[in-house]
Amino acid sequence: MSDLVLANQSPLPETVQSGGQNAGLTSPQKAAIILSILEPNDAASLIGDFNEDTLLRFARAASSLRPMPPSILTVVVTEFLGALSKVTDVRGGVDQVRSVLAGFLDDAEIDRIVSQISDTDRRSIWERFGDAPPDQAAHFLQKEHPQTISYILAKLKPSRAAAFLEQIEVDTANTSILRLSRIPTLDPKVLSILEHKIEAGFMSALSHQSNKILPEEVIGNLMNNVSGDARDAFLATLAEQNDELHKKVIKVMFTFADIATRVRPNEVTLFTKEVDEEKLLIALKHASETGNPTFDFIFENLSKRLSERLREELDAMEAPVPKDAEAVQIELVDVIQRKSKSGEMSLLEIED
Repeated sequence: MSDLVLANQSPLPETVQSGGQNAGLTSPQKAAIILSILEPNDAASLIGDFNEDTLLRFARAASSLRPMPPSILTVVVTEFLGALSKVTDVRGGVDQVRSVLAGFLDDAEIDRIVSQISDTDRRSIWERFGDAPPDQAAHFLQKEHPQTISYILAKLKPSRAAAFLEQIEVDTANTSILRLSRIPTLDPKVLSILEHKIEAGFMSALSHQSNKILPEEVIGNLMNNVSGDARDAFLATLAEQNDELHKKVIKVMFTFADIATRVRPNEVTLFTKEVDEEKLLIALKHASETGNPTFDFIFENLSKRLSERLREELDAMEAPVPKDAEAVQIELVDVIQRKSKSGEMSLLEIED
């Protein structure tokens, strides 16, 4: 390892070849050099703690190196030792973490890592798993043994466990429910393995995935908040230019009209009672005048007494201004989406 040099670069400047500052290397490449010149066992003990993303960055940096003169190694090692010599105490805290990571990662990656060690993430693995999207959590659980599934479900809030259970294949879900009658007490070592599997195999991937911005989500969220006429025009244009993206956007979108097909009938009152009745009437009046299917869907799932009273008030109402009415409908949709994310409601998925 005593003669590494960067691949795909022009000859190094004379100052660098003789040991100039930084040697023209990036921070990840310097880290790769330091790890490469350590004893294999020492390097392995450090690399063993890397997550998949960090391993990938290390591999890329290391693969970009080729034989270089000892003078360059001297520059890198001297810089590394000089940095160590300046450390007179270990203060800890988020600022210290940022300071240490700044030498190897960019700002975006540092923010992602720091966010994972914030106060909100000091909750137990079960609390954090319980907050995962039901479809993704169910996909993870589906691969596990029913006894393991039942143990995990028993650790969650009932509302979240139910949301996950509804997304699991029927036979597996039924078997897991039966297993709830005899939940074992796990040996600490076994429990530790299970917790690590959830952390490394699911939570880490979920965190990484949550940082990806998908175009269909951006467009879908925009469409959720524009007027109906503008939305129809945008979607028609999108369908002509990119039918595949159009279909993805439709699946992501959730408008007032989608309530009729995405909300479970027995959960209608969970959101109607959260909205001021005056706003609910405005939303329903506009839905009635525009032939929105959500109008009939909501009334079909309210109590007879409440339904009759609201209809009487709607008959006496004047037509609301469309722009104002659509703004109120968006508020109702926001309530539903918030309750869905918290697990209080479980929306139906759109069939492909």
